[in-house]
Amino acid sequence: MYLKSIFFFLVHSGRTAGMTRRTREEEDFYRLDAYKRRCAETETQRWLELQHVLLRAGPFAAEHFQAGSDGFDMIREAPLLIVGAGGLGCELLKNMALSGFGNIHIIDMDTIDVSNLNRQFLFRASDIGQPKAVVAANFVSRRVAGVNITPYAYMVSYVLSRVP
Repeated sequence: MYLKSIFFFLVHSGRTAGMTRRTREEEDFYRLDAYKRRCAETETQRWLELQHVLLRAGPFAAEHFQAGSDGFDMIREAPLLIVGAGGLGCELLKNMALSGFGNIHIIDMDTIDVSNLNRQFLFRASDIGQPKAVVAANFVSRRVAGVNITPYAYMVSYVLSRVP
């Protein structure tokens, strides 16, 4: 235990042989550079894993299933309705947007309260009092490119009565 403490001190103080600590500016530069590299991925690379799954028939696929790029296009264009932007709804909204669904509708008539902040990661203290559906849709839309999220801050029956 004593040796671990000494090693920890040496590493974090920059006193190990041949090791120099990066300055805060260097750390920020490397983080920004890594972020730019991740953002520079092409659309094909971004969805490569999903395409890998959709372009092959699995052991549980129906006999008439034909693997192809139609499945990927279907997911991108299919409308998806998520009811609730609470603890589970936030996770589901994020996962569906990252999975490739491009047309998502979310319904929640509740507003953000202080007690929601520890359970629902899409909300911040500055969002208190605003509709959950609107804030969640805006947050995910900013993070995931190419997704269209339509928020509804009404009761489900009201929204469904107006669907064509």
